[in-house]
Amino acid sequence: MPATPGHRIIGTVCLAVGLLIIAVALDLIPVPPGDIHAPLWVLGLCGLVFVLGGIMAMAGPKSRATALGAALLCLCFGVVGGWVAVAAPPGSIAGGIPLLSQAANEAIGRFLFGAGALMCFGIAALALRQFVRSS
Repeated sequence: MPATPGHRIIGTVCLAVGLLIIAVALDLIPVPPGDIHAPLWVLGLCGLVFVLGGIMAMAGPKSRATALGAALLCLCFGVVGGWVAVAAPPGSIAGGIPLLSQAANEAIGRFLFGAGALMCFGIAALALRQFVRSS
């Protein structure tokens, strides 16, 4: 099934947003110090997620590019979630379960981000397998 005009519009918007985020990560678009609360490589991966989503939307649901994009997109999600679980600064995970301490909520948050990262890596492996089999 080829991409429809709607897919191309959504893909173009996602592509533009992703390139804008990547430009911020590459310091091509300056932002005030303190406005970014993660390493620039994490921000760049988040922009890449939008770029991949845009390419996938424009390629259509049954293309090989979409299968490869799904693998790379899930890999990016897993890397970002893994960074939050393992390397995010203390106190950077906010919210949580009322009546629990901030430390307990942060531990739960890190565990959940780590579990989500592992799931994303598994989904990326499945998508990569589908990409390889479709050749």
